[in-house]
Amino acid sequence: MTSDAIRTEPTSRGCSSSRAGTGPGCSWYHDSWPRLRALGLVSCPDDHATFYRRSLMQAIGDGHDEILISGAADEVMLRHVVDALPLSARGIRVTVVDVCAAPLDRCRRFATEVGAQVETIRCDLTAWSPRRRFDVIVTDSFLTRFAPVDRSAVFAAWRRLLRSGGCVVTTAGVNESNSNGRPIRMNRADAQRFVELAAEAASHDLPRETRAREHQLAAVREFASMYSRQLRTYPFRTVGDVTRAFTDAGFSVMHSEAAMAPREFIFTGMSRILAEC
Repeated sequence: MTSDAIRTEPTSRGCSSSRAGTGPGCSWYHDSWPRLRALGLVSCPDDHATFYRRSLMQAIGDGHDEILISGAADEVMLRHVVDALPLSARGIRVTVVDVCAAPLDRCRRFATEVGAQVETIRCDLTAWSPRRRFDVIVTDSFLTRFAPVDRSAVFAAWRRLLRSGGCVVTTAGVNESNSNGRPIRMNRADAQRFVELAAEAASHDLPRETRAREHQLAAVREFASMYSRQLRTYPFRTVGDVTRAFTDAGFSVMHSEAAMAPREFIFTGMSRILAEC
């Protein structure tokens, strides 16, 4: 996996939009995220694989066959959906929506590789009004990209896009120190430590030749530094706050559990939620 982080080409072609809370444009995010994920340095759907598989299989077992991935950093959430469900055998349709072209491109390439039928749509989820409705919305840490004042628009979009009885399967980061709802970023010490951890993780698979090794380590430090400088996120304060946000938005929480966030510098824990519309 470490060598994958070094070889991964930039994926920011088509990035021209802003992600909520992350500054102007998102090329920095899509250039750094797949590499950091390959190094095992960021929280991602892989950390919640059992939860996603169990929840998706339960939803599909209830007869739901239209799945929407609401925001995607890359193709990993789609991979978990495909791994959990025999799409072609059961007529399940998957749609991926994101405001940026880069993750959608990765999803299309992955779908082609595995022979899955996946539709990708570039748009702002909160302004999207398709004619059809979905049975399941699945997404990873999507809510924490939005300031608390803006989350109501996301919940409203999810309710509008779901059929009656449809459900949301997701995770959200928490940080007990975030009592004012402001964006949290890595402090200087954590950012420096994050960069060094990235270089250490990458060094295990790098060649011993000094020139090549130093060049590649410099590249790793550069994209890790870019990520640590740019990242802003809005964690919930507690797992209970995540549950209340769903119930206040009109959802029935069917399952809620706390999870660890071992590789996080901002989240102190995670909430896993299955909520019905």
